[in-house]
Amino acid sequence: MGAFVPTFVVGWIAGIVVGFATRQISLLLHLSEPVGHTLSWLGITAARVIPWVVATHMVLKRRLRDFAFRLHPGWWSDVLGGIGITALAMLIVFLFSRWPGWLSVDGWMWQTLSLDAFVGTLWVTLLINTVVALGEEITFRAFLLTGLERAWGRRIGLAIMMVVFGLVHLPAYMAQEMQSLVLVLAIALAAVMGLLLGLTYLRTGSLWLPVGIHFAWNFVENDLLNLTGDATNGNLIGAVTRLQGPLLPTGAGYANAIVLDWAAFVILSSVAWLWMVRRPVLSAT
Repeated sequence: MGAFVPTFVVGWIAGIVVGFATRQISLLLHLSEPVGHTLSWLGITAARVIPWVVATHMVLKRRLRDFAFRLHPGWWSDVLGGIGITALAMLIVFLFSRWPGWLSVDGWMWQTLSLDAFVGTLWVTLLINTVVALGEEITFRAFLLTGLERAWGRRIGLAIMMVVFGLVHLPAYMAQEMQSLVLVLAIALAAVMGLLLGLTYLRTGSLWLPVGIHFAWNFVENDLLNLTGDATNGNLIGAVTRLQGPLLPTGAGYANAIVLDWAAFVILSSVAWLWMVRRPVLSAT
């Protein structure tokens, strides 16, 4: 933890600085929005990942690619499998929630956007979700969990990592004005999601499966099936939805989104367990 906190702060500040700089360059060069977003997110990702690569080498005495991204047999099936099982869980919840009217679909973004606008939005959405998944898995699983397990053992390492992963999401949830029970449920969901990702990392010996799950969770939930009912999402490329239950009688609310997310997590964790049981254990540490 002594190395985690300063590395996290350095990476976060570097990301902010690089993000601001790349946005100014995009404006100066009059780059299109997709190109500008691409430049900005690639710069931010590099600024945030490089400190973890250095910290991994200095603190853990290992190269990140040798254990987090090693190309073991079936690594590609872990990526696709993670995406597939997560998308399946989200789809089940999406279809089930429409039946009682909890989730109402008003349309689809490809019906309202021009082809150029849709392709540009799709590219930016895929890029953002990819780099976020990679960045967070490197930070919390490859570095933090590996270090914690080495120092205090697997159970304590997983426990600390899941708590930290949950609390890191607190500022974003508070910015969305979540309150009381909804905020607690959201933090708890982030924590147990961190636990699931940590277990898949330790079981498979690399980040490929956790990255696939993490990417699909964010992409399918927010940008494709829109289980949050967020009509203001600028990266939305799928369903335009409204939430009407089960906790609130009418209108969209984060309480309803959290209920659907918890349902998706229960399905996902069950399918992920079945996925991991069928494959051999590979040590990541």
